[in-house]
Amino acid sequence: MFGGFPFLAGFALAGGDLLSYTLLPLTGASLCTLICSEALIAHQINDYMEDLGNTPTTVVRIGQRNGCALLGFTGLLSLIALELIVPSIEVNSYIHPALFVLLLVYPAYACRDVLAGEMGGAVRKVLIYYFKL
Repeated sequence: MFGGFPFLAGFALAGGDLLSYTLLPLTGASLCTLICSEALIAHQINDYMEDLGNTPTTVVRIGQRNGCALLGFTGLLSLIALELIVPSIEVNSYIHPALFVLLLVYPAYACRDVLAGEMGGAVRKVLIYYFKL
């Protein structure tokens, strides 16, 4: 489930030196792990009301709003990992921006209903405060 970290752990435990090679395997494993973590956090955010009181998930423990912040932070880390990978490999100039946009849009799309509710409330407050509606 968590990307390439089990592979890297096995490689290191078998006597391999991770730092003697390029950082590409480590960064690639990190990117895979972060994407899997984003999917898990998004799932927990969407199931927050069902899990509340029943299942002690990470998002239930920290709250739905903080879960959204954690999802955004994880998404930011995945963008950083992508940018660390790109110089190491030859990436088509059309694929790199597409991957960048995908990593930006995926977390927001996965939690679109929750974010729409949060944003709807914020937009409503702004309209009431500034425009006296």
